[in-house]
Amino acid sequence: MISVELEKWLYKVFEQHWSILNEIRDRLPVSSRGEKSYIFPWTDRLTYPDFVNDRKRFKAEVVERLFEYSHATGHKSSCKRSGKYKMIGFRGTPRKPVTVGGKQEIIPIRMVQCIDCGEKFSLLPSFLPREKHFSIDIIGIVVQGIMLFSQSINAVLENLKISCQGVKSRQTIFNWLRWMGTLHPAAALVRAGVTGSGYLQEDEGFEKEPGLRTYTVAMVDPRNLLVWHIDYIDHVDEATLCQSFEKFVERINFKIIGVTKDKWKASTDALKTVFHRLWIGFCHRHCLTKFHDALSKYQKETKCSSEEVSRLYGKFKKVLETSASQVILEVKLRSLNDNAFRHPLLQQRLNELKENAVHYVTNKIRNGITKTTSIVDNFLKIVKRKLRQVESFRDKESAGILFRGMANVRNFVPFLSGAKNAHKSPFMLAQGETYDLPWIQVMNMHNFFLFTPNAF
Repeated sequence: MISVELEKWLYKVFEQHWSILNEIRDRLPVSSRGEKSYIFPWTDRLTYPDFVNDRKRFKAEVVERLFEYSHATGHKSSCKRSGKYKMIGFRGTPRKPVTVGGKQEIIPIRMVQCIDCGEKFSLLPSFLPREKHFSIDIIGIVVQGIMLFSQSINAVLENLKISCQGVKSRQTIFNWLRWMGTLHPAAALVRAGVTGSGYLQEDEGFEKEPGLRTYTVAMVDPRNLLVWHIDYIDHVDEATLCQSFEKFVERINFKIIGVTKDKWKASTDALKTVFHRLWIGFCHRHCLTKFHDALSKYQKETKCSSEEVSRLYGKFKKVLETSASQVILEVKLRSLNDNAFRHPLLQQRLNELKENAVHYVTNKIRNGITKTTSIVDNFLKIVKRKLRQVESFRDKESAGILFRGMANVRNFVPFLSGAKNAHKSPFMLAQGETYDLPWIQVMNMHNFFLFTPNAF
């Protein structure tokens, strides 16, 4: 009897133990309390205390303008959402974030109440994140260094010791990275009110791992350089790519009109399956690279001069770039009557170009289709460089979070001096509302860090 009762008791404890672990695993990165916090634009900490204590000014500049900001959480389901609130004093416990320099400041927080449903809300300035102990500027510096400037976790920890009090453990840094990579880039951009042009560049990158073949797939808007989609997948077959593209479609509110890509058949078929009536253009650079490789093999086999190779390459490139339609491209290909083009190595490249002629001239027919996939290729190079530093990245969930975080940071961080679009971010180029705030505060203003179950 004793052994039977012990077995029942152990089984019950075992069930309780695993139920607690599942509850922790399923918990959202930010609790529902964040839904009761509204963000308003204010970046100057020095003037904030005087501003928040000036009831009349605060009401005129913040409370009466809350309807202008994208706040739609925390109200009762029966609320009319008229956007009218009344001030009800300060929150009982002020925020005490750690700021640059290691000083812990006391930040008083105003509260308002919805006139329609009676729900109460805290009003946070944009330099305060929801439910974090550090100011949002410190978090921004850390995640930017890791995701764009190739800093290591150890380097970040040392920098934090110098700039502020430091963090108690590495897990704090990992939590910040998870915070940045929880939202899919498309979900974040749609939440911020950005609409895509409908034209994208798509490409896949092979990621080298011991004994594994894994890939990243990305989609970038060439007009404003926004990364709309990035995913970490095990294969690049049609079924897996369809699943990845379907995740993307679920999060956008505009139609995809055209895509520029390489000649990979699996991704072409997947795009045609997910996006109906889609214009597909093939990348000229990929085509020219393959023809150049064929020329190199041809030169080794025939011992022809480098001048001859350059002449043949120039003729092929001119045909590819000057053809305005499928018919013209096919006619110009027939005009290539040099004996060299009849060689099997070069003839194979000509046949491939003729077979896909309609895709190579799409950029002349549709203005949104670009000639190459250079923008998405450059972004995938950044991803590859980061993964080479990490070396071990097979945890699919963590790798996906890292990729989404890199895309989100790149979308909002302004380009450095010397760049073509210096001091402008892709989000700015897309005419997104910045409120004249630093990049991470812009993300905070657009509720980037207020998560919902369908945002992952």
